[in-house]
Amino acid sequence: MGVAAWVSCTMPGSPLQPLMPQAFQQAVGHGPSSQVWMACTSLAVAGLAMIPDLDHPTGGGTVGHSIPVAGAAASDVVRVLSGGKHRGFSHWLLFAAAMGWLAWLAAMYPARTPVGDVFWGLGLIAALALTSALNVFGVPGGRPAHVLAGLAAGAAVAWFNPAGPMLAAVMVGGACVVHMAGDTLTKEGNPWLGPFPWHLAIPLVGRAGSVRESVLTLACAVWAVWVGWESGAVWLAAGLALWALGTAGWCVKDAVKAAVR
Repeated sequence: MGVAAWVSCTMPGSPLQPLMPQAFQQAVGHGPSSQVWMACTSLAVAGLAMIPDLDHPTGGGTVGHSIPVAGAAASDVVRVLSGGKHRGFSHWLLFAAAMGWLAWLAAMYPARTPVGDVFWGLGLIAALALTSALNVFGVPGGRPAHVLAGLAAGAAVAWFNPAGPMLAAVMVGGACVVHMAGDTLTKEGNPWLGPFPWHLAIPLVGRAGSVRESVLTLACAVWAVWVGWESGAVWLAAGLALWALGTAGWCVKDAVKAAVR
């Protein structure tokens, strides 16, 4: 859902993009307005949207399993703050705001070095985002290749800082919010107003991991492909089409499992 939401809000081919608040459009911008920019930001949001699942009991979800040592350590910390339960602290709206604020700081204050300013915090965010995204999309090569690609992207971002502070904040905080919105559509719901013990649930897809959830993911993928194509981002649309085909395979697999039960 993260990619679908991002392209819907930022790409000129989306009917929703003109409806976005002026402040949001200024923060996101479109520079450089290229297929590379569209693809990179979409890929980053896909990975960043996995951050709230650091409290997942299986070891931190996608982020926890994508990044050696650091992912597991971050998962342990978040699970302690969540009281050992899934959909706790890291699924609060306050958490999303805090993540956005940290991203803003990372893009505002570089480390001064003899060779220039290095935005190491922003580089870490980029490395996390790409490594997790490659895992999400099932890119061949496994974790070693994903981590190396993430480190390379992180180094480039730390050195050149292509994202301003507001863009970084919107991407990180917004990705967390999209994740929480997706969880709201499940039977378990999401504790938006934590620490208050109240979960908002609009169970359109039933339980997490259901066939209906897979179908919703497929619909989001198809929508993202259409928006990418309409925006002129042909290569992005092609990549998303491969993702849509993979998602269709998951839907069939889940439907067969449900039928067997």
